[in-house]
Amino acid sequence: MKNKLLSGFFFSLFFALVFYQADAQLTITGEIRPRFEFRNGYKRLPDSSTTPAYLTTQRTRLGFGYKIEKINAKIAFQDIRTWGDEKLKEDVPSVSIYEAWAEVTVCDSLWVKTGRQELVYDNERILSNNNWQQRAVTHDALLLKYRNKGWKIDLACAFNQSGDSLFWTNYPDVQGKNDVENTIKNNYKLLSFLFINKKFNDFNLSMVALTDGFQKRNDKDIMYNRNTAGATLKYNISGIGLTLRGYYQGGKDTAGTEISAYYLNPEIFWGYKKAMFNIGMEYVSGNDTIDKSQDQVKYFSLLYGTGHQFMGHMDYFTDIPKDTKKAGLIDYYLKTNYRLNEKTTLKADYHYFMLTTDITKTGEKTDKVLGHEIDINCKYDITKDASVLFGYSLLLGTKSNVLVRKGAIKELPNNGGDEDMPGHWAFAMLTIKPVLFSGK
Repeated sequence: MKNKLLSGFFFSLFFALVFYQADAQLTITGEIRPRFEFRNGYKRLPDSSTTPAYLTTQRTRLGFGYKIEKINAKIAFQDIRTWGDEKLKEDVPSVSIYEAWAEVTVCDSLWVKTGRQELVYDNERILSNNNWQQRAVTHDALLLKYRNKGWKIDLACAFNQSGDSLFWTNYPDVQGKNDVENTIKNNYKLLSFLFINKKFNDFNLSMVALTDGFQKRNDKDIMYNRNTAGATLKYNISGIGLTLRGYYQGGKDTAGTEISAYYLNPEIFWGYKKAMFNIGMEYVSGNDTIDKSQDQVKYFSLLYGTGHQFMGHMDYFTDIPKDTKKAGLIDYYLKTNYRLNEKTTLKADYHYFMLTTDITKTGEKTDKVLGHEIDINCKYDITKDASVLFGYSLLLGTKSNVLVRKGAIKELPNNGGDEDMPGHWAFAMLTIKPVLFSGK
């Protein structure tokens, strides 16, 4: 492992020197992002048996990028750690490659990008780099980019394999006793998507069509495809606007069951002086767990998007349908953003959570209301390369919230918390992203 890390470092150094001598545009960037957190209800309500957690996580990155004629490329290394998770005087390699891609210009309007890269589209609800998570997300993919006369069209595909094989393709998505040792858990075998965006006067239209394929459980020769398609229409005039976003999901899940699910997101936004207001709703369809006769998957999966910036910062509902026991979710929200001065921004959000369908407890229907959440953030820009972000969140839960959280947290698998005890979470995060070198 150490040899691989050293090889990677010297390769990057050689890579930088070669293209520096070739009179390319060379950029070396860094990132140090420690985040201290106080958790007493983060992701799960506390109870009389729990005590608050205090911890600091850190992300460290070093990136090398270059441009030369028709080529643009980047290699970025990343280290993720929790302070104290390694023994003193013990060398535990943890550096990984976060990005490693090259982009070639085919003509003035067409580019080809290949390698490990971020896939970030629209409002990041379906495809995102999940930047709040210290580890974040990249994909090994081939991407075609078309830009002409205001049209933006991206077409991508990815195909994953569990190893360097001579025959067959085995990529099981569920880890089990009968699977190979190098099982990749909860990842697609095939991914393809098409993204189209065009602005028409005061309207902005985006369309997405995405297919992800998963190998049938215990059968490497059959793959089930899940298809997601939808559009986003934005209308904005004089600081007042309307957004309508919707997706439909079909195909089959990993068990071969037919899918018929949908997602809706209407939102109104307006600006007044230094303030911005957003009011809207997210509707994620779900299965009626009382009706055992359903022969289709009705719950919508939010795929590879981010959850933290949408349904509350306390991350109770970042993995839907798992976080609602497949019952779906409705989030009524009000978000505010106020620019206090050139360096300081204040944000405050309110969420009202409900299940979309019924769930049962000892054979009886439970209340659909899951609770209320308030998130408050303050960001201060120290310099153009450094900022600090403070946040506090409060969640008031219900009996239904406790029910759907049971089994969701590995530390306390059979306990969903106490609905009479509010959840608290606070953090302070420093982000330093310097450009260490930029030139020819």
